[in-house]
Amino acid sequence: MYSLAENVSLSESFWWAIATATTVGYGDISPHTAVGKFAAVLLMFVGIGFIGMLTSSITEYFTVQENNKEDKILKKLDQLEKENIELKEKINKLIK
Repeated sequence: MYSLAENVSLSESFWWAIATATTVGYGDISPHTAVGKFAAVLLMFVGIGFIGMLTSSITEYFTVQENNKEDKILKKLDQLEKENIELKEKINKLIK
């Protein structure tokens, strides 16, 4: 879209798209037409949205795994505590 709107080569358009989407935006290549500026805004929102979704997905993956481990440990501790109470009761009955 940028290539067609601004009459630049496809390679220049890709360079501009990557620099813009990664928020580096050197400013050496910038759109001058309304369509080119629209393409820039669209690319910025899509690029930032994609990076945001990617990082949040990775964070969720590690967070969910960590929570599952903690839940398993807590359940096991509860189970051991119940068994400990039952054993104490049995010991007390045997002593009496």
